[in-house]
Amino acid sequence: MNDKVIARITKKIIAVASQKGGCGKSFGTRCLVQTGRYQGHDVAVYDGDSLIGTTHRALGSRDHSGKLLAEQDPLIGAGRYSLRLDSQREELLNSLATGTSTLVHDLPGGAMLDMAKVVDGGRDGRFDTFLSTVAAYGYELTLLHLVTPEISTMHSVAQYMRAFGGEARHVAVLNRAFGSDNEDFGVWFGSRTRKELLALGGREMNLPALKPSVLAKLDREHLPITVNIPHPKLTVSEGGNLLAFRNAFIAELNTIADWVF
Repeated sequence: MNDKVIARITKKIIAVASQKGGCGKSFGTRCLVQTGRYQGHDVAVYDGDSLIGTTHRALGSRDHSGKLLAEQDPLIGAGRYSLRLDSQREELLNSLATGTSTLVHDLPGGAMLDMAKVVDGGRDGRFDTFLSTVAAYGYELTLLHLVTPEISTMHSVAQYMRAFGGEARHVAVLNRAFGSDNEDFGVWFGSRTRKELLALGGREMNLPALKPSVLAKLDREHLPITVNIPHPKLTVSEGGNLLAFRNAFIAELNTIADWVF
């Protein structure tokens, strides 16, 4: 991307992506959005897999009884659509019309071909019109690639890099819920894909692991990861675990903050 074009762009559209399902895209999206909003950034979020709706349930606005509202403001709750459906996938680009400084889209697994269908007619590996539309509306595209020790997630990073090259920012997000030691990600650290990502100017960050029982409590009580501690719904140990996670995540997010906010 031309340096003069980058200089004009101040808004970000973030696609949380992987061709592999079940690698933590929705959790990564939740952490990014809730932290960004907590820090005072204008962040709109969209669940691009409405048939599953994990992000919509986690971030959607609710009424006094805890029921999800039918109408959602993406800047406060979470919008949703299905990238799989011809009648809805255009919402991925239509969200640019909001002018919001940060747009986050949690995409379904295996979304690349569906992304290409938005305006590029489904031509495999071609995103010319998609990218030019993003730039025309004053946005730059950042791809957050969720990576686990499964080699299929690494293949996904390679696929997206081939498709978008240097026209998008690339961040490999190592999901530490799948392995706390670098040895667990040995294949990634020794891979040609990682070398190519770094050569493109891409970055890496960790998505720290949150204790499953604490995450389950947050889900059950509809609490954000940014909830004030102490909190009556959390035990002292749960609050401490959440604080440790949150501090670690913020430290990681700070390394890519200029690409997402």
